[in-house]
Amino acid sequence: MPRIAVLIVTWNRKDMVAGVLDALQRQDYPADRLDVVVIDNASTDGTLESLSRTRRPDLIVDNPTDKAHQPEFRPRPVGERLGNKAAFASLTVIRNGANLGGCGGFNTGLSYVEQALAADRGTRLVDPDAGAAGGSSRPEFVWLVDDDVDLPPDTLSRLVEAMRSDEAIGLVGSRTVDIRDRRTTIETTIYQDQSTGLFADQPDERHPRKADHDAWAAGVGGVKGRHEYHGLRDVDIVSACSMLARWSAV
Repeated sequence: MPRIAVLIVTWNRKDMVAGVLDALQRQDYPADRLDVVVIDNASTDGTLESLSRTRRPDLIVDNPTDKAHQPEFRPRPVGERLGNKAAFASLTVIRNGANLGGCGGFNTGLSYVEQALAADRGTRLVDPDAGAAGGSSRPEFVWLVDDDVDLPPDTLSRLVEAMRSDEAIGLVGSRTVDIRDRRTTIETTIYQDQSTGLFADQPDERHPRKADHDAWAAGVGGVKGRHEYHGLRDVDIVSACSMLARWSAV
């Protein structure tokens, strides 16, 4: 099974991010193939302390800089190596010194994957023998997940199946439904209007996928609302609330 780095950005949502970690444990994808990285954007609600106490991360890494494009990772000393409680391949918490926002947080996480997980063994940020996070093998995919979502148990396996169906696919995302009823679609297809740069659920009149999209939408009843459908659609953009990328394409 492919090794996957999972990135979760959070800020002052310690209970919600705990729920996402629980959902990751419930995935039907093997936990020991997941390198989970939680990026804490300088939370003040005790997020780091809660994760340290309840999840037993393999590594805590400080990032004191406020420049998302130039992180300065400083791993804290590793104590007794008991392994994280979820039996993930590794669980790392990055503590940002400032709130870098969602985009900045994910960029911090991607830099960490590049420096600590995907780098050649001799050039990694952390000592390959300093615990699970340091000894992880190169990921094939990276999964970006928001801290306020729930993930059905087959979420990741379906994303991986879609990705592996065609080597030309670089990015896939989940259809997003309302968490209150888990049936109403609130986000699915996203296209970019090349003349304005704006994003929309429907392609503009000049978009090459316009006719195909309209036929599909008519068949399922619409892109939003209580419509039952699944499968793959070619789009311009996917939501980062659950987005799986091929690491070689990042």
